Amino acid sequence: MSPDKVSTVKVECLADMTGAVWSLDLGVGVLSVIITASILVLYVRRLTEVRSSFLKGLAAISGVFLAESLISVFSYYRLSQSYSSAVATPLLVIGILDLVGFAVLLWIARQ
Repeated sequence: MSPDKVSTVKVECLADMTGAVWSLDLGVGVLSVIITASILVLYVRRLTEVRSSFLKGLAAISGVFLAESLISVFSYYRLSQSYSSAVATPLLVIGILDLVGFAVLLWIARQ
């Protein structure tokens, strides 16, 4: 294999890896949107049953988390068009931590 072909293969592999990491970022972001929307729905339903300032606060915070998740998905999509996996990888770690936190919050909200 000639050196030009080897460098082309390396660039293609890096491009595939970058695309895969950004796809994971987007997938984690979409899951965060689904979970935060579920949390918001749970708190709003409870708020209709029991009028409480605490539940209003929980619903408001859930709405903020939902907005943050939606903005993250949009941002990841835009960033994926210009940046490599050097940017995508740390964002993936942050997104996974968010997702775990939201999943725990959903579990608590369903109790």
